[in-house]
Amino acid sequence: VSLDEYEMVRGPALQKNQFRVPPDVRKQILLEQTDVSHDTLKVTEKSIAKDRKKILQTYRSAVAPVAGQQLEELSEKAKRKLKRLVFQTSKTKEEQELWEMAHRVALQKLED
Repeated sequence: VSLDEYEMVRGPALQKNQFRVPPDVRKQILLEQTDVSHDTLKVTEKSIAKDRKKILQTYRSAVAPVAGQQLEELSEKAKRKLKRLVFQTSKTKEEQELWEMAHRVALQKLED
């Protein structure tokens, strides 16, 4: 059979939503065509729901700190800019002060 003949005979392509099988139909197929019991099916569904919940919680906890951290960084940046404006210091002088403060903190930690 040539490709052109096949294309004419096969009909229109299915749409994405036509591939979906509703949950109740899927359950019925499992119960009829396999030896899975209702109880096993319910236990498995609960397990899957529990796993989905854990995955969602993990995702949310991974995303939330990033957003909080970004907000904190923006806040610090705004404070530095305001301080530079008020005290009329340059970025280089501010950097130098930050390095000196970091050096003092490091020395203090060594002493403790």
